[in-house]
Amino acid sequence: MKNSKICFFLVALMLVVLQSCDVIDPPSSDPQVVVEGYLIGGQRLDKIFLRRTVSLKEASQNFNNVDMPISDAQVIFYESSKSFVLQEDTSEIPNERPRRFNHGTYKLSEQDSLTLQPNQRYWIQISALNKVVSAETIIPSPVRVTVLEP
Repeated sequence: MKNSKICFFLVALMLVVLQSCDVIDPPSSDPQVVVEGYLIGGQRLDKIFLRRTVSLKEASQNFNNVDMPISDAQVIFYESSKSFVLQEDTSEIPNERPRRFNHGTYKLSEQDSLTLQPNQRYWIQISALNKVVSAETIIPSPVRVTVLEP
């Protein structure tokens, strides 16, 4: 009886393993631009982070370092008729060991000042990796939260 349970378990396990062995086509290894930034109404435009995707081969060869910053990109941020060219911040990240730098981090120049306004449309255009990517958004109005007490 015990052998039949083990045999049944092994057959069931083999069926599960065989069922899950589908051949898949890996996604394109052509690197894509990844843009990360937070636009908050009433606050200054802080930083925009640019990274690139990695292929399965790159990720498997260097599993601990799949964060691939994009340097030397052209980043232009637009508000109405004004445009701001963001500069790459290559400064050292404080208190990091081993030493790391802010590559792929873009921010306004020291001379520029931009406070983001609710209900205003903003655009960004990035030239990197032989591609031009762009996006636009409207910052929503703040949400007023009220508490109802019984």
